[in-house]
Order: sequence, then structure tokens, then C-alpha cells
Amino acid sequence: MREVLEETGLRVKPVAKLADVKYVYSRKWSDNARVSKVVSFFLMKYQSGQIGDITKEMRHEVRRAYWIPLTQAPSRLRYNGERQVAKKALEYIKSHREEF
Repeated sequence: MREVLEETGLRVKPVAKLADVKYVYSRKWSDNARVSKVVSFFLMKYQSGQIGDITKEMRHEVRRAYWIPLTQAPSRLRYNGERQVAKKALEYIKSHREEF
């Protein structure tokens, strides 16, 4: 919830953990070391706040945050892991309609 607030300006409530995505990247800005990373994805429900209302300090990490319909996310997201998580979110919502 803290990271969502910092990177989007939104206060949210966790609904369900969707997946962990693991990947390796090379640290280009310093020593080219290979870094293993695990990113955990959660389905969140909006509570309050305005998208893009983030601090100047976060602007180096987040260029822009914006809303897209979840139904469009699997075709619009850049990385395959993120597209797969968006599909899981859609499946979760379909099977738990009473929560939404």
C-alpha cells in the first residue's frame, strides 16, 4: 500500500495477491552487475487520492501514472509478466464479482 501511494498518489486496499514475477537485469547506471529481482503483484481496490500526485523525489523512478481499463491491460502493458498478471486480475474479478 505504501509503494502504491508513493508511485501513483493513490490510497488503496489490498484485495488479493496475484503473482510473483522474477527477472534479472543488468545495472546499467553503475557496475553492470546482474541483479535478480522478484516483484509481487496484488489486486488493489481504490480508496482515495489523485493519480499522478507523487512527490518530486519519486519522479526519478516514476515518469507517469495513468488509468487504463483493466480489460485493455493485457494488450497494452509492455512486459509479458505484467500482461499475465493483468489476465489473472480479470479472472479474479470475474470469479469474485460480489467484492466489486
